[in-house]
Parts: sequence; structure tokens; C-alpha cells
Amino acid sequence: MRKALFLCSYSLLILSFLNLSCTADKEETIIDLCGIENISFSLDIEPVLDASCINCHNSVNANAGIALDSYEDAKDAANSGQLLGSVKHEPGYSKMPPSGKLDSCEIVRIEEWIDKGLPE
Repeated sequence: MRKALFLCSYSLLILSFLNLSCTADKEETIIDLCGIENISFSLDIEPVLDASCINCHNSVNANAGIALDSYEDAKDAANSGQLLGSVKHEPGYSKMPPSGKLDSCEIVRIEEWIDKGLPE
């Protein structure tokens, strides 16, 4: 009985440790899986915006007054919180794109770009 109790306690301790290590590395793992190393607007963000946002948010047709077809415009939307709030479908923001949420790596790229200071 004591041996079974010891093994059970030991197993729970090991599982708890593994769970904590996985949680600590989760953000790094997501960033690694999405292939983000040196994030930049021109290489990582502009292609996402071109594919999913530019048709409705450009300098000629700026729906809701938001244009995203230049670095400065995207930077302004990012600094205001609108870009990330909209693509993450957070409460209080218009859900963008309206056809459905961006894939998780695209959202992680945008978030990482903002966190890294909006490198051009």
C-alpha cells in the first residue's frame, strides 16, 4: 500500500512538473511553429494585410476610416489597438476580416510585430 501511494505521489509530481514546463514554453513554441525570427512589416505583416485587408482598407477605399496599405497606416492602426483588437475578434472591436478570423500564425505575427516595436 505504501509503495502504491509513493508511486502515485511521485507520478503526480512528475506530471505537475511537465505541465509547468509546457506552459512556460508555450509562447516560444507558438512563435517557433509560426516561423517568426526577425519580424518586419515588409516581410511578415504586409503580405497578411495585402491578402486579407487591403481590398477594404486602402487609401482609396478606407472603410471605417482605416487604411492599411502603407507602413505608416498599419503602424497607426496597431498603435491605436484597432488592428490587433479586430483581428483577434476582441469585444469592442469590429471583427476583421468579416469573412472569418485570420489563422493563428497570422495573428501571432501581428502581435509579435507590435510587441517588437513595429519594425519596418
